[in-house]
Amino acid sequence: MGVIIQKKDGGYLYTTTDIACAKYRYETLHADRVLYYIDSRQHQHLMQAWTIVRKAGYVPESVPLEH
Repeated sequence: MGVIIQKKDGGYLYTTTDIACAKYRYETLHADRVLYYIDSRQHQHLMQAWTIVRKAGYVPESVPLEH
């Protein structure tokens, strides 16, 4: 799976923001479950972001990330 995190011009994409938000919600807000209520067309995008979040160790598997 390939995901662009930062563009050539230094800008960031939605995936970067979603990764940072998941990390923030777990580490700062101490969320024990995160629900995303957004359009179903964003499902693949979220799955990619969550895969990165899990592999990076930002949010453990014990904390559900749900769409």
